[in-house]
Amino acid sequence: MDMEEQDSLAPGFLIAVPQLKDPHFDHTVTLLVEASPEGAFGLVVNRMSPIKLADVCAQNDLSCTRDDFIHIGGPVDQERAWVLHGPGIRSADSLEITDGILLTATWEVLGELAQSREEMLVCLGYAGWGPGQLEQELSEGAWLVAPLDRDILFRTAGKDMWRKVIEKMGLDPGRIGTGGGVH
Repeated sequence: MDMEEQDSLAPGFLIAVPQLKDPHFDHTVTLLVEASPEGAFGLVVNRMSPIKLADVCAQNDLSCTRDDFIHIGGPVDQERAWVLHGPGIRSADSLEITDGILLTATWEVLGELAQSREEMLVCLGYAGWGPGQLEQELSEGAWLVAPLDRDILFRTAGKDMWRKVIEKMGLDPGRIGTGGGVH
C-alpha cells in the first residue's frame, strides 16, 4: 500500500469482518482518524460502555444535561477520553478530522458539549496500529473500508451501526467473508 492509499483511508470507517475474532474488534466500526507509514489511530464508535456521560462529568465537576452513554473507543489507554463532535463548539486543541467533524480531548470542550445539543460521541480509549500493522491486516482481509458517514456516526445507534455501514456499501451483512468477499 503506497502513501496515497494510506492517506485515502483516513478519515474513514474500518468495518471488522465477522471472522475477525479479536474480542476488542468483533463486529466493530472504527473511525480511522489518521493513517501514515508510522502507524494508524482510530476510535471504535459502535461499542457502548455502561458508563453515562453525566457520571463522568460529575466526577470532574462538570455539568451535564445529556443522557448519553460513553463509548469504548478501543483497547489502548482506556482512561483517556476522546470527543468526536460537530463544529459548533471547539478549542485551539480541536482537530478537524473532516469537514464539520472534530476530535477534541479537553475537559473544557467536553464540559461545554455536555450541556449542548451538538452532535457528539465520547470514547474512552483508542485503537492503534504500529508501522505496517494495519496494512497487513487489510491485506489479510480483516477489515472492510468505507467512507466516513456523518449520519451513521452521530445518528445511528451503536448496536445498529455495523449492519448499517455494510448495507450502505451494498453488501449483505450475513454474507461477508474474510477478505470482504461475499459468500
